[in-house]
Order: sequence, then structure tokens, then C-alpha cells
Amino acid sequence: MYCITKHDMKFGDYFIPARTKATVINTPRCHDADIPGLYLKLAISLWDMLPINNEMENESIPFNTQSQMVGIVVDTNSTQVYLDAGDDFYFDATISEWKVKKIFDGIVPEQIEKRRYDSKEYYLRSIIEYLDEEFTEWVQKNCHFRKLTKQDIENGEGFDGASPGDRILSTEGMKQFEEKKRKYQAKLETIGFTYDFKGGLIWD
Repeated sequence: MYCITKHDMKFGDYFIPARTKATVINTPRCHDADIPGLYLKLAISLWDMLPINNEMENESIPFNTQSQMVGIVVDTNSTQVYLDAGDDFYFDATISEWKVKKIFDGIVPEQIEKRRYDSKEYYLRSIIEYLDEEFTEWVQKNCHFRKLTKQDIENGEGFDGASPGDRILSTEGMKQFEEKKRKYQAKLETIGFTYDFKGGLIWD
């Protein structure tokens, strides 16, 4: 399971910018999507952090050749991050109706599946499926694509198994895609979740 930090974080010599992707390395005790503040233990790569100073570089500290520091572990809770709504852990998780209305500007689409025998709870996976299909349709109708040539493929462009004539997003289309994707992510982030929308495209 992954998550994205909501806020900037500072720990000693390291600064972690907001929207840094992290791995959740503990399993939350409850998969109910409506419970805030679940304890989380996050692993964050050193590549995603910014060193604040390099004062220790000149200190005489023996280098351990048998080990390597690749990141840090942060203890926090689910109010500080956006959790991955597409993780299998949340397959049966539900969202309260009032929160679902926040995603859809007050009106819940009929296609969103409700929990059986409970008219006030909706399945998170159904919300994701609806948004993903809507986004995919938007991408196909609005993003600018270009066709791959034989030369493009020989140069390593495109996706695995691509053939001349297959379409990929152009530079302009990629910008359109990313801007719209961010808006769809923002819909989910109103309730504390995020999702890596693919837009129906193949991403290697």
C-alpha cells in the first residue's frame, strides 16, 4: 500500500515535501475507510527527501560497507497522508454518504454501489471504478494523441509491444492528461484518499 504526504515534514536534517509518495509498511488494524487517524508506519526513500545541511560530511565517521541507508521510517497517522484507494486492503471498505457527496458535489451517481442493507454507505472500489471510467472517457475525447512511427519504436518510444500506427499522448496531450488527472485525484483527496488514474492507457 502506498500513500502521499499531505503536508511538508521536517525530521532533523531531512525535509519531506508535501505529495511525496511513501510506502505503508504496517497493516492498519481496520480497513474501514471512514475511520480517521489510523496509525501508520511509512518508509520514505532518500531520493524523495531534501537534505537541510551537510555539516556531518566532514565528521570522522567510519563508513559501514556492509549496510546501506536507503530511506527513513516515519510514524504517523492517516490524517497526515492520502491513502491509496485502489489497494486490495480497501476492496470491501465503505464510505459514508455525506463524504461521497463531497466527491460528487452533492449528488451521488446512481452507478455507485451501496453496501447491502445500508443506504448510507457506499463501496470505495465502486467510487474508484466510476471515476476511472469517467476519466478514461475524457482522455479519449479530449487529449491530443500522436501516432507512433517505426523510427519512434526503434528509438524506444511508446509502450511495450507497440507497433507503428499505435497512438500515444503527445507532449501537449501529456500536459492535458496530468492536469485533468490532478483534478480527479483532488476529488478523492477531499475524503483522505488518492488514486493513480491511468486514463485507460498503458504505462510501462
